[in-house]
Formats: sequence, structure tokens, C-alpha cells
Amino acid sequence: MTNPTRILRNAGFCFTWRRMSNATVRVSLWRVDPADGQRHWVTCAFAADDRDAIRARALALMTWARTIPTAAGQDVQAQAVATSLAITAHRMARLERSAISATCAAVAGARRHAA
Repeated sequence: MTNPTRILRNAGFCFTWRRMSNATVRVSLWRVDPADGQRHWVTCAFAADDRDAIRARALALMTWARTIPTAAGQDVQAQAVATSLAITAHRMARLERSAISATCAAVAGARRHAA
């Protein structure tokens, strides 16, 4: 169940959390419309089921989201979508780099073994 209490609110963002297991919590980042208070989901991440860990993950997500430029004049929902897509693209790029690094390491290992 989502905790209705916002654990952090800053720069137009807020966070909620949901316990996923005894040791894991899902922290969700939302963009908040100051006009009506409506929230628009941006992304989520997992943290240990510890208040300090939840706050640290929320702060890290907010810092990351604030570094993503959004066009001036966009409404809050459009900013949330743009931020969500940028975060997803960044995560996919990290996965691709990891896959390329693993492939290169495997090829180098195979070459050393064959020699």
C-alpha cells in the first residue's frame, strides 16, 4: 500500500513509497502541479526498508531528475513525461554499455585462453 505521506517534496517533485517485501521498498518519483496539486508519475527505484535508505534514494532520484532539462512553457504533465523518457533512455544506455563491456571482456578472455 502506498504511504500517503510525502517523504520529500522539493522543486516540484514529491515521493511516495511502498513496501515490496520485508527488506525492499519501492520509491516513486512524482512531478507535482502547483496549481491543483495533481501528481504525475515519473519513475521509481528500489531501496532497503530503512527510512534513511528511502530518503537517500528519493534524494538521488530528485537530483537526477532535476539535471534533465525540460522546455520552458511545458505543462507539468509534459515535463513528467519528458523526464521519465530521459531517465529511461539513460538507464537503457547504461545497460547497453554494460553488455558491450561484458562482451569485450568475454572476447578478450577467450583470446587469452586460446593463445
